[in-house]
Amino acid sequence: MTTILSDTLLDAIARLDPSEEQRVKTRLFDFQAGDVRPGGSYHRIDDTPEQGFWSYRINRDLRLIVHQDGDERVLCYVGHHDDAYNWATRHRLRQNERTGVIQLVKVERTVEEIVERRVQVVDEAPPLMDRFDDDYLLALGLPPEWLPALRNVRSEDSLLRLLTQLPSDVAERLLDLHDGKPVPVPAVSPSQSGWSHPDTARHFHVTDDQHALRQALTYPWDKWIVFLHPEQRSAVEREWKGPALVTGGAGTGKTVVALHRARHLLETDLDGSVLLTTFSRTLATSLERLALMLMGEDHPARERLRITNIHNVAFEYWHAGPGKGHGIAKEEDVRPLLVSALSKLDADVKSGSPNLDLSFVEAEWWRVIDAWGVTHWPEYRDAQRIGRGTRVGARQRRLLWDVFDEVLHELSARRRRTWNQICYEAADIARSNPARQFTHVVVDEAQDFGPAELGLVRALAPEGPNDLYLTGDAGQRIYQTSFPWRAAGIEVVGRSRTLRVNYRTTEQIRRFADEMRARGPQDSDPLRDETASISLLGGPEPEIVATSSSAEETEAIASWVRDLLASGFGPGDIAVFARTKDLLKERAKPALRLAGVPANDLGRSDDPEPDAVSICTMHRAKGLEFRAVAVLGCEARHVPLRRFLSRTKDAGEREVLLEQERNLLYVSCTRARERLLVTYVGKRSPLLPDAVSGLESASRSAN
Repeated sequence: MTTILSDTLLDAIARLDPSEEQRVKTRLFDFQAGDVRPGGSYHRIDDTPEQGFWSYRINRDLRLIVHQDGDERVLCYVGHHDDAYNWATRHRLRQNERTGVIQLVKVERTVEEIVERRVQVVDEAPPLMDRFDDDYLLALGLPPEWLPALRNVRSEDSLLRLLTQLPSDVAERLLDLHDGKPVPVPAVSPSQSGWSHPDTARHFHVTDDQHALRQALTYPWDKWIVFLHPEQRSAVEREWKGPALVTGGAGTGKTVVALHRARHLLETDLDGSVLLTTFSRTLATSLERLALMLMGEDHPARERLRITNIHNVAFEYWHAGPGKGHGIAKEEDVRPLLVSALSKLDADVKSGSPNLDLSFVEAEWWRVIDAWGVTHWPEYRDAQRIGRGTRVGARQRRLLWDVFDEVLHELSARRRRTWNQICYEAADIARSNPARQFTHVVVDEAQDFGPAELGLVRALAPEGPNDLYLTGDAGQRIYQTSFPWRAAGIEVVGRSRTLRVNYRTTEQIRRFADEMRARGPQDSDPLRDETASISLLGGPEPEIVATSSSAEETEAIASWVRDLLASGFGPGDIAVFARTKDLLKERAKPALRLAGVPANDLGRSDDPEPDAVSICTMHRAKGLEFRAVAVLGCEARHVPLRRFLSRTKDAGEREVLLEQERNLLYVSCTRARERLLVTYVGKRSPLLPDAVSGLESASRSAN
């Protein structure tokens, strides 16, 4: 007897209370392992004889809904008695005749509710899908029962609500149709139909044994452990002849793909070792936790997987070699050395060279000299100065080099190295010592890697098939400027994939946030992709609240939090972000005190708490997600942060900093899954999309 797990079962388990959840899991193991025959605990549901649904008794009240057809049992749903039976009467499990995909389709009352109540019919507006004939829509996989409902949809909001009720493969095609994209009829292959079809695998998983079932049920709310979108699975399992890149907007599952790729490499290359790395320590810790969820504690390949942030790898290699006894030079250590070296230049020479002020020289040091590992005059003389907007002539370069050369010598004399210098020296160690290399390196959040980090990544794995695998998104780059990866020794042209489906946020939040994404040429930035993502989740539009004072903004946030708590959100489902720690202290904490809930400062702790609303800066928000997010202080003087931009007079550097500020706002807004509130005092941020005016409202406290 084959046991198949449906994603609807995992959703249902996640809604149970903890004691019920544990009881269900225990009985599911019994069901799979035992010789279950028709009888008192397992019987066909009388109301659904032709649909093949059966009920399995968990306890006096809980029932497991199973679809049985021959030797196949699909575990579909679990709930209290009446709820479970009602679910069974409103669903059908069958293979779509046109696409070959196994679909679990809602029918009867649900369809009637969509048509009669939830679809807002506007007499003046034509049906959105009027230009497509029935046969074409059915060929896209639309269940026939849903054709009348789709024909009655006359607004975008109604379409989004309807799509949440359909199989996701069908919903994606219909959303693309609405957006004006060409959607071909999916080809049907005998080898790709039924349970083997990739679109079926998005919702159903064959559990071969108790271990597979236990792993799938350990974290039922994290369905990515079991179910992958076909484009994700293709990106995970494909064989690449060299470095490969996976891009996509926030919420498209790049981290999920990186984790599955690491496991896939371990399971297909039985002698290989894998490094899974990222930029921040916080995200590396998160990857450790997620890898444990995905692979389990006793996975035989776990000992061949190393997970850590890239600077930790660099420090280990460097400190065991030439870096022993040396220290790390930070920005505050380098600035006085630049000031000192600049002061030694002749005053007449400096007056004739407009680019010798401290802000320009400091930017030139970090963006050119340090970023690209320049150590000798010929290297700087011929450097392309990638990303620098101000041109520098030969005479000025020579003068600048005198400054930089002194700083390099001074750092060496003080036995100090910057992180970029450490990465370059660690790369030399890795190249000269194959025993310290990995067979494969997987990088998550590659947008925050500079030339030095990517050069180290290149050195950590010998060139060959499936050597490097990188994921990232230019819209979430908050620490680096863009540059061509080939200059760092990594070429991904012809070996890249873009993920389109957003699994985190509602379509309303996604569209709002995408308006903030920086647009630009892609020729020098492999991570910049103009392909729009889509979300099949629906919800309310983001709220944009304008206030006249910080006290009014505080009240607006408190009111928003109180409303969420009253509607069933838990404190741990909510977060408040701001650009600076001062804004958190002055506005976020008073707002939560006013709302009567404790605040959990993620700047001091690593994880959200279920009984407190999380607060943190926009930088710390990276990698997190919550059901509801408020981003406060989004006025012109804070977003972009005025004092941050004023650090330099160089036009090119200001553009880099401005894009980082825009990306910070984008990252903050895309942490929200269902609800997003953006507030500001006085003049709104120029980084907020133009569409804000249609969503803006006065302070909640004034309404």
